[in-house]
Amino acid sequence: MDPPPSVTPPPALDADVAALAALADDPPRTVLVVSDLHLAAGRDPVTGRFDRTENFFADEPFHRFLLYHRAEAAAGALLVLNGDTFDFLRVVATPRSAAEITAWRGALAGLGVQMSERELAASIDRKERRYGLGTEDFKCIWKLGQIEWGHQEFFAALREWLRAGGRLLVVKGNHDVELHWPLVRQALRMMLGAAPAGEAGPGGLVFCDHAVRLANLHLEHGQQYEKTTRVEGESPTIEVNGVKTIRLPSGSFVNRYLINSAEDIYPFLDNARPLGKSIRLILRRYPVSSLKLVFPAIQLISRSWRIDMSSFARSVLLLVNILAPVLGVLLVLALLNFNVVQRAFASLGSYRYLFSILGVALPYLLSALAEIFPRGRGRLLKDEFSDEAYHALAAARPAPVASVLYAVYGHTHDLDVQFVPARDGVPAVLYMNTGTWTPLFIDDRPDLMGRVFRPFVRFDRGGAYGEYRHEYLQWNDDRGGPDAIEILGPVRRSGWDGPYIVGGDPEPAEPAEPGGGADPPVGH
Repeated sequence: MDPPPSVTPPPALDADVAALAALADDPPRTVLVVSDLHLAAGRDPVTGRFDRTENFFADEPFHRFLLYHRAEAAAGALLVLNGDTFDFLRVVATPRSAAEITAWRGALAGLGVQMSERELAASIDRKERRYGLGTEDFKCIWKLGQIEWGHQEFFAALREWLRAGGRLLVVKGNHDVELHWPLVRQALRMMLGAAPAGEAGPGGLVFCDHAVRLANLHLEHGQQYEKTTRVEGESPTIEVNGVKTIRLPSGSFVNRYLINSAEDIYPFLDNARPLGKSIRLILRRYPVSSLKLVFPAIQLISRSWRIDMSSFARSVLLLVNILAPVLGVLLVLALLNFNVVQRAFASLGSYRYLFSILGVALPYLLSALAEIFPRGRGRLLKDEFSDEAYHALAAARPAPVASVLYAVYGHTHDLDVQFVPARDGVPAVLYMNTGTWTPLFIDDRPDLMGRVFRPFVRFDRGGAYGEYRHEYLQWNDDRGGPDAIEILGPVRRSGWDGPYIVGGDPEPAEPAEPGGGADPPVGH
């Protein structure tokens, strides 16, 4: 249940907690889950051009996706935006003109916050002019307004969904931790014309800070299961110099100071995996422009020093990645032009040939080490993220279910389904990751270079035991309907785990024992 026991929500959020509890007590018949949309500054309505840091280009397809499910909305279906929906980290623009400051003041006044234009202008420092506003609640209102302005059809689609009787659950992720602020939630409700805070029924907008259980469906974004995106500490906010801001994970500063600057040179950098390889790609293609990343990297190092040593070490390695090619060129030039450098190199004797060979072979050696010592394998599931998520769920001792507990996450952008049979008192779990609607550039999936899946999972509740059954689908905008999803798994060395259902849902003779090892339902 949300929030985790170690966190006490501020009194202003009590209504949201109550609404989430009411939703859990009366789960809807149909649930649609999408995640990691990453809406940022979007498209300029005047020119039609997208901001260079934007990753979501599916406003119109998303609108048609919801129109297709209008009948379910009318029946009270729940649409789940499972984290990282609004990418506050990607909004770099700041109010610079008098008209923009006036518009910002007006938006705050509409929310009951009275600040003068002089106060607002004075609140923006030099660093924010370059990297975007901070995370104070009133500054987040400016960012949310920029997101709405650049994604007008997306917001229109959500308004229509709520007006039709659908419900909306917004789960907080690491790119939209700003949803913690009651002021931001109030602003989003006003933008969507949602029912008042605390209502979980038709037309209601419900927020989730951590995780929620609906019947046999567990929903969570999952940023806590990756070190660089985990929010440390019990409180989601921190006070610095008398100003209360959001407590950001260390990875957010990489996005704020480095990735946004890098995407001005090479778009979609944050969509590529692994990140280090993408940085090296920029350096090879744009060696001069890449020098612009040095100052943001130094800012990142300065900020990381105040977080922890591991964040500081990762930041230093990123700076070394950026400077290494430059240092290599300078060394070659020095060898060609300076006698003192030439004599020092010659003094190495026969070892200089070894260093020369190592210099040429270094990229291959690094690749070989990465292959020999792969990262990210889990103890039980195939990768660290899914494994951490499963074990955290298992440690919470989830209530038994008749056949399977769906554990649905986002965050990694990896389309995935893994089945864990019942074990050690934990019911059978079908781990699912709903991927992303943004372009994919994954190193070990050449078939996905630049591809957009638009995945979603549909859950329908019914039958004799009131369980959800799932369909993992992708929205085919050309056809105007859903298609089966394509998920690549490992080479199978044995047969299926059990007699999977094909083409229907036969009624079992009797319910499976709670927590028993029943086969996972396969959808419709």
